[in-house]
Amino acid sequence: MTFLQNHDQIGNRAFGERISALAPAPAVRAATALLLLAPSPPLLFMGEEWAASAPFLYFCDLEPALASRVRDGRRGEFARFTQFADEEARERIPDPTAEATFVRSKLAWDERDGGAHAEMLALYGTLLRTRRETIVPLLARGRSAASYEWDASAPRALRVRWTFGAATLTLTAQLADEPARPRWLAESATGDELFALQDGAAPDAGTLAPWSVAWTLRT
Repeated sequence: MTFLQNHDQIGNRAFGERISALAPAPAVRAATALLLLAPSPPLLFMGEEWAASAPFLYFCDLEPALASRVRDGRRGEFARFTQFADEEARERIPDPTAEATFVRSKLAWDERDGGAHAEMLALYGTLLRTRRETIVPLLARGRSAASYEWDASAPRALRVRWTFGAATLTLTAQLADEPARPRWLAESATGDELFALQDGAAPDAGTLAPWSVAWTLRT
C-alpha cells in the first residue's frame, strides 16, 4: 500500500499542514499521478482528493487534569526542533484540547466546487477511472506483477516497467522543476498511452518536461 499523506504524518506536524500546503501544485499533481496508477493499492486521506485547505491538527477531548498534561506534553515534544526552541514559539502550537482546534480541522466540503480544488478533484476522478478500467483488470488477471525494473540514473527522472505476462505497464516521470534528457527516454514510449501529465512544454521530443508523468500499456 502506498500513500502521499496520512493522519499520522499530518496530525503529528505542529500545525497540521497537508501536502498541498507544503509542496508546489505541479509536484503534488505529479505525485498523485504516480500514486493512483501504480499497481500497489493507494491509500487516500480525507480531503486529499480536492487538496483540502483545512489542516488536520492533533485534537482530543479529555478531563481537565489529563488535558493540561497532554497540552504541555504536545508542545514539549517540539522543543528539540530549532523553530520551536523558544517557548513563545511553542505556545503558538494549537492547543489539542481546545474546541477551536477540532473545528479548524473540519473539512470545507464546498471547496470542491470551484477553482484549484475542483481541478484537483477532476484529476483524481480521471486517474481513478483509469485505474478502475485499466490497472485493476490487469491486477485481477495477473494478481501481481511477475517482474519489474526501474531506472533512476538521470537526476530526478524515473522509469519503471511492470510485466504482467504479455502486458507491460510503463511509467516515465520527471520529478523536478527542470527538464531532463535521460538516455532511456527514446525507448520508453511503447504501447498505448493511459495518462499523461505535463505542466510545461518539453523543449523537444528527447526531453522530459518538468513535473511530467506518462503511463503507457503494451499488451
